Amino acid sequence: MRQLFLCLLLSIFSIDAYTQNQKLNLQGAWKLVIVQQIDDNKIETVFPGKYTGEQIKIWSGKQVLFVGRYQVESKTEEQYGMGTFKLDGKRYEEYYPVFSYKPWEAKIIRLKIEMKKDTLVQTFPLNEKFESDESTIYIEKYIRVN
Repeated sequence: MRQLFLCLLLSIFSIDAYTQNQKLNLQGAWKLVIVQQIDDNKIETVFPGKYTGEQIKIWSGKQVLFVGRYQVESKTEEQYGMGTFKLDGKRYEEYYPVFSYKPWEAKIIRLKIEMKKDTLVQTFPLNEKFESDESTIYIEKYIRVN
């Protein structure tokens, strides 16, 4: 009986892992709908809010591209990046040889990525162990546009 229960439990976890991997089909275009900043355990929605505008992120094969234009007070900012990505379960890495935010250009950016219903959720930055060791964490949420 114990073996049957263990087999059943393992089957449930296997189905859940398979389902999670199936849900993480990133291919196509996604629109940024919200950005939250967690700073010293305080959550603030910065987009929309402090920032207005739009951003699109596109995955094709192993390539990733994003482009956005934001309004911050009376100033317009453009953000963009083009590079490659790796996905292993919820562990996700991006490498942008072209990035408008120069401190992250040509560096590996580690994120946790997951689907929550129809929303793609990215949490970053993470260290080599895919854990947060920064005082400020960002959560970006996207919806598929195609």
